[in-house]
Amino acid sequence: MLFKHKVILASGSPRRKELIGYLFKNAEVLRYPCEEPVWQKGQSAEDYLHSCLDEKWRSALLALKAPGDALLLVADTIVVQGSRVLGKPRNPTEAAEMLRALSLKPHLVWTGFRVGRADGSASATQQIVESKVSFRKLSSKEIRDYVRSREPMDKAGAYGFQGIGIQNIARIEGAYSNIVGLPLDELRKAVLKLGVQ
Repeated sequence: MLFKHKVILASGSPRRKELIGYLFKNAEVLRYPCEEPVWQKGQSAEDYLHSCLDEKWRSALLALKAPGDALLLVADTIVVQGSRVLGKPRNPTEAAEMLRALSLKPHLVWTGFRVGRADGSASATQQIVESKVSFRKLSSKEIRDYVRSREPMDKAGAYGFQGIGIQNIARIEGAYSNIVGLPLDELRKAVLKLGVQ
């Protein structure tokens, strides 16, 4: 069953827009300016993801004009390998370096979300969901060809799970929707806890 309550999705991601449509009949996308924090070496992945959600939430609330009784939803997805957060590559060389690091080595995909009343009348709920992804062995030529496709350049970890990069993935543990960018089962439970029917 779909929620009839209106939700405002504060994200420009076409993947999240598609996924939210599987939960809500009435979803609106809010495009807004937001300066995402930069991960600092030594900063834990969890602290970093919380800071991203904090900044997105504050920026989205400032951008809302007439929220009414809608829900507001922000989300962010990061790729974690060991103690390192792999963000969007700054150039093709960095993209190739990330892909070499991911080849044959498992990594974690964390999506954090915060959902609550858009008018701020009640406390929002927040959660981080983890999935594990393992790449097959990638040859130097495959890495070069994939980087040339330009797909890795705007993706955390330098790959697109829902694009041609899916052919590099050998195994996943956890929810598909979480890896794409929005853990639907956990989000559904969070919305129910807010009293939305």
